Amino acid sequence: LLDGELFERVKVDDSFWNIEDQEFLNINLEKAEEKIWKTILVGDEEIDPKSVDNTKKIEDFDLETQGHLQKVLYERDRKMAGLPTTEEEANMKMMNELYKNNPQ
Repeated sequence: LLDGELFERVKVDDSFWNIEDQEFLNINLEKAEEKIWKTILVGDEEIDPKSVDNTKKIEDFDLETQGHLQKVLYERDRKMAGLPTTEEEANMKMMNELYKNNPQ
């Protein structure tokens, strides 16, 4: 996955990961400073931050990408509000059902 030192600082408490559809690993690193990184890991190939178009709106992406971006933003907003992610919520529901159906 990622092996090395991050190029910039992140807010550890606001960063998270999840597994989507039992197939994709999503990693959300909340930047400590709002700026475009030249790279993710120290020593990796760098980009020119001035060449990145960060004005693109979600609506400008294809439908699949829009859906993915909206889901990531939704999960981030839930986490920032102190709420469980949808995956955590589903896991809690499953555990409650398990306890309910198997009392000790």
